[in-house]
Amino acid sequence: MILRSLFITTAVFLCSVGTAQADFYLSANYGTAKLELDTVSVKRADAFKVTGGYRFNNDFSVDVAYLSTGDLNVDPHDADNLDQLNGKMNFNGMVYSAAYHIMNPEESRLYMFVRASIYDFDAELTDLDTNTTSTESSAGLGWGLGIGFFVIDGLALAFELESYAETKTLRERENLTLLSGLLVYHF
Repeated sequence: MILRSLFITTAVFLCSVGTAQADFYLSANYGTAKLELDTVSVKRADAFKVTGGYRFNNDFSVDVAYLSTGDLNVDPHDADNLDQLNGKMNFNGMVYSAAYHIMNPEESRLYMFVRASIYDFDAELTDLDTNTTSTESSAGLGWGLGIGFFVIDGLALAFELESYAETKTLRERENLTLLSGLLVYHF
């Protein structure tokens, strides 16, 4: 709840510094997701993200996205700390972000951005041996780095690296990493 309040406060602040260059945008990401549980690396899966956002000026934007991964397979031979689980996981949920654009796309067609995010995911775990499914919700912080290029006015192609981490204890950690290409349309 505190994280969402911080995000709303940031959005209100950024609204107050908006300029005539402000615009809405939509984007669609498609790429690959990788999940790491402690020291166990889980195989990759396809992932997609659909985003709607508002760019307040040349420097700042906020957005809301829906993110979904395909099935991330857990190999029982690699999962010593998962009680020999033979299963698959997938993630679905919302991502709330604020971004800072490093290069001004008004002066150059090439731009870079950094993103700070708050996420709220549901993780679905299916045990293939017992054919049982369980769902666990998690929330936490994430970050992203990207580079884009305006192909024509209002339409950009970009690449982004994102990471969403949940630390349960100092020794128990989950990290979901996405590498994706995206198409961004500015209204």
